[in-house]
Parts: sequence; C-alpha cells; structure tokens
Amino acid sequence: MLFEELTSQISSPIIEKADLLISSIDDLFLPDVQVEYVRLFDYRPLCPPYESAYVKMQNPSDTPANMEISIKEFYQRYGLKRSNAFKEPSDHIAVELEFMHFLTFSEGNSSGKSKKDVEMYLKAEKEFLENHLLKWVSTFCNTLGEVTELRFVNLLSSLTKNFISQDANYVKEVLARCHS
Repeated sequence: MLFEELTSQISSPIIEKADLLISSIDDLFLPDVQVEYVRLFDYRPLCPPYESAYVKMQNPSDTPANMEISIKEFYQRYGLKRSNAFKEPSDHIAVELEFMHFLTFSEGNSSGKSKKDVEMYLKAEKEFLENHLLKWVSTFCNTLGEVTELRFVNLLSSLTKNFISQDANYVKEVLARCHS
C-alpha cells in the first residue's frame, strides 16, 4: 500500500530520468568515472558536495561552524552520532541524504504502530528538508549538471534535484492529511 502511494506521487519526468540514468550506466568506464570524481569533488572541487559551501554563498554571515553545529544537533536529536570511521563532514550531501533515509525508514517502521511517531518523523523530514536540503541541493545539482562531462552524472544531478523537490511536496501533503 505505502509503495503504491509513493510511486503514484512520483512524476513521470523522474521515472523517465531514472530509466535514462539506468541505461547510461552502460556507457560508463571506471577510469572515466574516477577522473570525473576527482575533477568535480576533490582537490579544488568544481562542485563541492557540502551544504556549507552553498549556504556561505547565500548568507556570508553564516559560518560553516555554526551550520555544522546545527546539523549535528539535528542528527543527535534522533539519537545519531558521528562514527569515527566516516570521514565526510556532517554537511556532505551523502550524509544528509543518509539522514533523510534514516528518517523515512523510521517513519515506515512506525506506521501501523503509532500515529504520533509517524507524524514526528514526518515533521522531522519536513524540517530537515526546509532547513537544509532545499536550501542548497538545487544549486549543487544545477552546478553539477553544468560542469560534468559524464551523462550519468548529469542525469543523476537532475534526478536528485527533482526528487528532493517532490519529496518535500509529498511530506507536506502527508502532514496536511495527518492534521485533517
């Protein structure tokens, strides 16, 4: 039931891009991907994968340290703490998306048990999307799409941007139904 509801909310452009993304994998060669990764994200990156890089552009008075504390506090609110084995900062796109996975997974595990818990996780998803992902992922994905030389990365950036936007709308709709 939940899967059917979720897939009915996904727009056809996202499904089409996902199909194109899958087919573009056939054109990839590992050395090309490695070179592109270094060019995009490593030493003097063309497209830094960190929220702080984009928030600083939008609000120069906001320091990366303040934002890092804000994100860590958000993670800690849900019982998560940083593993020493993980090297990326808390504002790395992979870490932020993993946190959204944690929230949605927890929401799914709560469904059927407690409406209050489901609503708590939905509110957390909405808050994290609005205070973090929606503030920078679109710019990150646009930049990534413009500077990449790989079709796969271009499609992935577009898919990510569209999915984050649709997820935010979906969460708002579900929360509105919870309150009606």
